[in-house]
Amino acid sequence: MKTKPRHIFVYGTLRSEAGVREAELLRKNARGLGKGTVHARMYDLGEYPGIELSDDECDVVVGELYELPADSAGRVLESLDAYEGIGGTDPSPAQYERVPVTVKVGARKQIRAWTYVLKTRASTCRRIPTGDYMAWKSKG
Repeated sequence: MKTKPRHIFVYGTLRSEAGVREAELLRKNARGLGKGTVHARMYDLGEYPGIELSDDECDVVVGELYELPADSAGRVLESLDAYEGIGGTDPSPAQYERVPVTVKVGARKQIRAWTYVLKTRASTCRRIPTGDYMAWKSKG
């Protein structure tokens, strides 16, 4: 049986510089491990991004990696799930699902972590080719 990740990779509005309440909750309740990347394609969904995982080495999404504390990981993930509209009492169909991914940190290190991916194809949305939502958003 595989163990569940005790890390989370965030790439959009949950990044520290995004300024949303849930990003602050994450920073206060988890240990930041710095920047990381996953193989995925990023799309502009309006006020936030979404990703689709990819096997193509050229498809890279930039984000932040956090280690969740053993004693409160479930509570932190519940709050983040609610923010992303999955689980809980959200009446609308979920746009995302939380899945385990491999995050590359530095030149060689790889860490298994949770992240939020789109449940449906984003083919009608504009792709963010850099894979870095905060850099792309700042260019407006």
